[in-house]
Amino acid sequence: MTDQIVSDDNSMHQREAFAEGWQADAKCFRFQSCTTPEGRTSISIGYLPALRVVPVIFVPGIMGSNLKAKVDIRNGAKKIVVNADEPVWRVDGTITLAKEWVNRKQDQYQLRFQHDKVAVDERGEIAVDDKTKTTPLAGLREQQARDLGWGTVAAAFYGGFLDWLDSQLNRHKRELKGDGLQDNATLTSIKQTATKNPLGVVEGKPGKPLSPDDLDILLKADSPVHAFGYNWLQSNLDSGKALATFIDKTIHFYADTGRNCDKVILVTHSMGGLVARAACTVGGAGDKVAGVFHGVMPTDGAAATYKRMVSGFGGEPTHGLDGWIKDWIGSKALGPTGDYVTPALALNAGPLELLPNARYNAGKPWLRVVDEGGTVLKELPKAGGDPYAEIYLEQDGWWRMLNEEWLNPAGLKDKEALLEYRKSVGYAQKFHTKVQAAGDFHPITHAHYGMDSDHRAYETVSWNLSKAVDAERNTRLQRERLPDIEPMTGMQIYLRKGDWGVHAKLSEPDAAGDGTVPAQASAMAVDTAVKDGQLLARGTGYSHDASYDLSGESEGPHAALQAIVRVLKHTLTA
Repeated sequence: MTDQIVSDDNSMHQREAFAEGWQADAKCFRFQSCTTPEGRTSISIGYLPALRVVPVIFVPGIMGSNLKAKVDIRNGAKKIVVNADEPVWRVDGTITLAKEWVNRKQDQYQLRFQHDKVAVDERGEIAVDDKTKTTPLAGLREQQARDLGWGTVAAAFYGGFLDWLDSQLNRHKRELKGDGLQDNATLTSIKQTATKNPLGVVEGKPGKPLSPDDLDILLKADSPVHAFGYNWLQSNLDSGKALATFIDKTIHFYADTGRNCDKVILVTHSMGGLVARAACTVGGAGDKVAGVFHGVMPTDGAAATYKRMVSGFGGEPTHGLDGWIKDWIGSKALGPTGDYVTPALALNAGPLELLPNARYNAGKPWLRVVDEGGTVLKELPKAGGDPYAEIYLEQDGWWRMLNEEWLNPAGLKDKEALLEYRKSVGYAQKFHTKVQAAGDFHPITHAHYGMDSDHRAYETVSWNLSKAVDAERNTRLQRERLPDIEPMTGMQIYLRKGDWGVHAKLSEPDAAGDGTVPAQASAMAVDTAVKDGQLLARGTGYSHDASYDLSGESEGPHAALQAIVRVLKHTLTA
């Protein structure tokens, strides 16, 4: 809110009446003023919305968008298991997620997670105060928040952050006090907090902290916070095109009401960063984006995706009692062992696009087999190699990522599962190469990611054998397909060939990160896109999914706000 329309009869007044303006039609703003009896004169101040609008669009991570069935979903016997329009994946709260998923069988993961049978569900929970019937911080009515798309994303993950961010960007104004205008409480507060650079900023990025006067840029434009839920099972190329269309629609919505709107700002979480990059490069939306803030983006993928396909989400480190509870529920819901995760993710391109690409770890090997004596028996991908062919499509090695026997627990007959998997890997490779070839990043890029040795992530994955393995046995292990691997309750399997056997145990996470994305091998690939004067922060004390948690130690919310202010300053003063 910026400009004010003041009606004053120039006589002594005893009080001021404040009135918010609203848009009555495409060209007209109206105010409802307060009348007073003669002899009790007052002035009425109407707050006119800024004519300039720079919307902020939040793009969530994988499993951060609510999904519903767009057609009846049937099992192998053609029985309907989910009716069209019923929720498939909705995260309104941790407890509701647990109730919905912890007792589901493997076939339900395959049936419900089919990219061509789901669509975005806009009916997610919007938290409003029981008395005011508005969101706690931004003061939006439920329908207003729904119109901004907040119901399309997981309330449990992002509801509080969206409400906070909108309040920081749009509840500031100046009020008439005494003889002049003064900042209201929201603007005063933001000038006390947002002028400090986030913890962990890299030297020169952003460089000089913001001044209180810099924060006045927030008075020059409205920045309503939209949320863009997307089908995270489909390729991020498709989601990027959908985001580009959403950007167009958002700009046209505000422009059609007579306001100046030609660009948006993108704020992303995790896989949402891949979607935004696809939209700005391959999707052609770059010129309509004023700037991008990436939070904990798996820039070149994450080796944890391999680990979870093989052994599920179980057995990973937790942090504190709250972290243990959330991680336990999360592992049960997302898939405790590989035979749950494989049918959920392997037949969908989007999740596979989180796998390490050819650029990951500077092209060096990240998957190893090591015997008891420390001898490296195998390492992939080879120098300058192809992780898609060498790891993801490999079916003979016992260390393979895909176990074909886990692919189709629902017994679906309409598709050949292994062929579908190979197609999905091909889509993932296409996504990686097309986005990189098209420019990779938006020219105005800000970023924040974890670089915490207490929240280690898989930079490399090692299978550690319990015995020394001579050359002959190693050759036999590598060349001969062993019996099908049983689902692991932890991270250990037993390999047997004839009268000889050995335990193979997955290594623990080995590198600083956020518990999912390793800093050095992947997240830091965004560094080259962040120019001097733009914000780059490496944080500690939080896990990947909590990077926008307002109650935790993450600097993510503060860093996002800082980045938005800097983008606005660059856009509105250029």
